[in-house]
Amino acid sequence: MLRPDRLKRVLHALRMSIQESFRSADEEGVSTAIEATLTELLLEIESAEEGDNFTQHASLVLNTFEEIGLPDAQPDIMGHIIQGIGKTYERLGDTGNAYDAYTRALDFAGQAKDDGLAAGCRRRMGRVMTKTADLETAEEHLLQSRDLFEKSGDRLGMAQSLCDIGSVYYQRGDLDTAQKNYSDALVVAEELNSTTTIINLSNNLGIVANIRGDIEAAIEHYERSKDLSESIGDEALLAQAHHNLGMAYADKKDWSAANESYEHALELARKKGIGQLVGTTFLNKSELYVEIADLSQAAATCGKALSAFKQMGDRLGEAEAYRVLGDIFARRGSGPIALKMLDQSLEITKLAGASLEIAEALRAKGIISHRLGRIDDAVEALTQAVEQFEKCGAEQDIIACREDLERVKGEE
Repeated sequence: MLRPDRLKRVLHALRMSIQESFRSADEEGVSTAIEATLTELLLEIESAEEGDNFTQHASLVLNTFEEIGLPDAQPDIMGHIIQGIGKTYERLGDTGNAYDAYTRALDFAGQAKDDGLAAGCRRRMGRVMTKTADLETAEEHLLQSRDLFEKSGDRLGMAQSLCDIGSVYYQRGDLDTAQKNYSDALVVAEELNSTTTIINLSNNLGIVANIRGDIEAAIEHYERSKDLSESIGDEALLAQAHHNLGMAYADKKDWSAANESYEHALELARKKGIGQLVGTTFLNKSELYVEIADLSQAAATCGKALSAFKQMGDRLGEAEAYRVLGDIFARRGSGPIALKMLDQSLEITKLAGASLEIAEALRAKGIISHRLGRIDDAVEALTQAVEQFEKCGAEQDIIACREDLERVKGEE
C-alpha cells in the first residue's frame, strides 16, 4: 500500500496541478477534470495492490487531499472542485460522503448565484438519494434540478434530469411515467447529439421493455447502447450495456450468453471502479446460478453482492440480495431462514415505496410459504404480489404470478 508520506507528496503535486488547470479551464471542466484525475490516481494505486482495496484507498486519498487543503478560489470554482470530489465518492459507491460533498458544493453555488452549478448539485444529490432508497427526497432534488437547468437554458442538463426523474418512477414501479420521462429526454439528447446521454437512455428504455416482457426490443436498446459505448471508447458505459444484455439473455434462458455478458460487465466494472455495477452483476449472476441449480455458487455470489451493496449504502440493492438469498435458502430446504430473508427485503422496499421490488419479494414469499404448507399465507402474499405487479404494468410477471396464485388456490 502507498505510504502516507508518499501519498501526501503525490497529492500535493495533484493540488498544484489543479491550481494550474483551473486558471485556464472552464468551470464545468474543473469538476470533470478533478473527478478524472482523482479516479485515475486511485486506479493506479489499486493496480499495484493485491485484492479489492479500491474503497479503502479512495478514503485515504480523498481524506488526505482535503487534509492538505483545497486551493483558494472564488465560490463558483470551489463549488466545481468539491462537486468533482463528490462525483469521485459517488463513483466509488460512497453515497454518504458523496452527498455531503454535493451539499457543500451547493452552498458555494448559492454564494456564487450560479444556477448551473446548483442544478448539477441538485441532480447529483437526487441520484444519491435514489440509490439510498429515499425516493421522495430524490424526486424533490431532481425536480429542482430540472427547473434550474431549464431556467439557465441548459437543455442537455434538463434531459439528464428527466432521465433521473424517470429512474425514480421506475423504482416506484410506475413504468408508464418512467418511460415517458426517458422518451422525452431521448428526443432532446438526439437533437443535441449527446452520445453519452443517448447511451444511458437506451439502457433505461431497454430495462423498461425487459420488465414488460418485450425481450427483443430490450436487446435492440442494449445493443444500441453497446455499439455507441464502443464507438466513443467509454468502458464504464460499455460495462452497463454488457450487464443489461446479460439480463435479457437470462430472460431468454440463454445461460451461456448471459454469463458471458456478465463476465464482460464485471471485468470492465472492476477496472473502472464502479462498485454499484459490480454488486448488481454479482446479484444477477447469483440468480443465473439458481436457474442452473448450482446453489453453492449462487449463495457465494449473492453474498458478494450483499457485501458490496452494504459497503455502498445501496439499500434497494440490499433488499434485492435478501430476496435472492431467500430463494436460495428455500431451495436448500431452510424455509424459516428464507422467510426471514424475504421479510428483511420487504421491510426495506416498503420503506422506499419501491413497488416492483415489493412485488418480487411478495411473490417469492408466497412461493416459499406454499412449499412450507402455509397455504393461507401463500395466497395472501401472492394476491398482494399480483396487485403490485399490476400497478407496475409488468405484464410478464403478472401472468407468472397469477399462475402461481391459481396453483396454490387449487390446493385450498
